[in-house]
Amino acid sequence: AFTATVRHELVAVLAPLQGEALLLTGDPAGAKAAVERLPPEGSPEVHAAFLSVRGRALMAENKLDDAERTLREALALNPQSITALVGTSAVALARQQLAVAQELAARAHAAHPTSPHPMIQAGDVSFVRGAFDESEEWFNKAVGLRRADWPEMVARLGRARARIAAGRPALKNRFDDQYRARWGDLLVGI
Repeated sequence: AFTATVRHELVAVLAPLQGEALLLTGDPAGAKAAVERLPPEGSPEVHAAFLSVRGRALMAENKLDDAERTLREALALNPQSITALVGTSAVALARQQLAVAQELAARAHAAHPTSPHPMIQAGDVSFVRGAFDESEEWFNKAVGLRRADWPEMVARLGRARARIAAGRPALKNRFDDQYRARWGDLLVGI
């Protein structure tokens, strides 16, 4: 049997992960439910993780004011939170506050230089700004991590979008042919 302390520690770790998974499957209500109650004995980082997932879920529901308030609360608890930084950047981007979105994406990348998430966000911001070459560079950095997971696929889609917008072919190199063979026709030309 788990002690109460171990149970709280498990909830502190697993609830934000469950929330992230539910966001990926398109279930923001489920994500919010997963992180509804902050653990009473959590560190600021744990509380920030809960609030970050909640903020991203609110954004998915197009509740930008609530999302921004929640994500900024997470940043106040943990200024290095990748989820809060990228999420707040995404809210700013949705509001066309491009300078704010770019600055937050840059902060996220500086704090987490080996994570694809800030690179993808920076690529999205650059794309909306019309800086397609810069956007492609950010997506190339994320693809260059060679993680072969969901963020890499998103980065490949972003890179293709930036290349097409800049008037170049979507397909970049031989590795892309191998990637396409692996993932099938879903990603043809990406």
